[in-house]
Amino acid sequence: MTKTTFSQYLRENLDAVGKKKACGPFVTISFEYGCDGSEIGRSLVERINKRIGPVAGPEAQWTLNDGEFLLQYAREAGLDPDQVRKERIAPPSFLKDILRVFHGRNIPDCHEIFKGLQILIREAAVKGRCVILGQGSRAAAGNLDNGLHVRLEGSREWKIARIASREGLNRDAAAAKVDQHQKRHRFLRSLYQKHNSRWPAFDLTVDNSQFTNDHIVDLILFAMEKLEYIPK
Repeated sequence: MTKTTFSQYLRENLDAVGKKKACGPFVTISFEYGCDGSEIGRSLVERINKRIGPVAGPEAQWTLNDGEFLLQYAREAGLDPDQVRKERIAPPSFLKDILRVFHGRNIPDCHEIFKGLQILIREAAVKGRCVILGQGSRAAAGNLDNGLHVRLEGSREWKIARIASREGLNRDAAAAKVDQHQKRHRFLRSLYQKHNSRWPAFDLTVDNSQFTNDHIVDLILFAMEKLEYIPK
């Protein structure tokens, strides 16, 4: 019997996952480079689970996914995670397709990587009680029920200052990194809009440069209460 490849699995299961309606609750957090997405995501999950308490049982606890889907996709596809990260943000080109054919390299392009992540993200969203950071999660799960989609942004100068401080860079080097990531985000946004043109793209957009991390978690928890995802 021929073994089913990961790509075949994706093609055969993407439509089935997309038709499921008993989803969530779940939260996706998209964030600009320089914002505190990971820190806010961890704090959010900790505070949710503290509120729920251990008495509710492990099935009621929320989980955090901070990049694990990309690693899972790379592992199941038999690819190097760093190569997948690189191809995910690289626009496709005819030359790259020719090189893949002639060199026999089974490396997926950005579209195939998104479809692979989409399966993993949507399955987690359907299961529910998860906070998913980045990875195109808003685009992948934007049309599923019972999801709260959050976006963290910040002023350019604030992000430059944060990156310079975090990575020990001078202002020019930090500014170049911020602008480079912003350019990549524009490409990814155009790619994701083709798959899910939900508008407005996010339910809650917060300026990370104006609110502390604790305040942002408070805002997300308040929104989750109003949506009845968690108890008051």
